[in-house]
Amino acid sequence: MTVTYPQALAQGTQYWKLHAGDWGQYPAQVDEAAGTVMFTLRDGGAGDDDGLENGRIVDPSGAAHRVAASAAAPVPALGPWALAVLGLGLGLLGWRRRG
Repeated sequence: MTVTYPQALAQGTQYWKLHAGDWGQYPAQVDEAAGTVMFTLRDGGAGDDDGLENGRIVDPSGAAHRVAASAAAPVPALGPWALAVLGLGLGLLGWRRRG
């Protein structure tokens, strides 16, 4: 099977497949410049999670590129005081509706 992506793939891209509930690298030929991935699937064999020759190959899959942990960015969140004010406001709103 050949999967062609609309753009070039990042250097170091790997092909991953879900098997028995866990993601793992799947053997594939990745042509990063061309944006293509070639791999072999066999119904009931490797790459088919249900293990049955039934005309269906189960398991989602896709190209993935790992990013270094140092490249991660913090997710903004409300500070403790803002959360307290938000909670108080929701509490007052609920109390007004009860009364």
